Amino acid sequence: MWTDSQASALDEEKPLVCIDIASGEGIHALCAPNSDD
Repeated sequence: MWTDSQASALDEEKPLVCIDIASGEGIHALCAPNSDD
């Protein structure tokens, strides 16, 4: 398990990109680490 400080550091380095998409069952949020690959 990561500590809060480690998780925060990772979040700052690679912020999560969340995209809200509409589906037949409702709206879901897809979150993934931001990468320039």
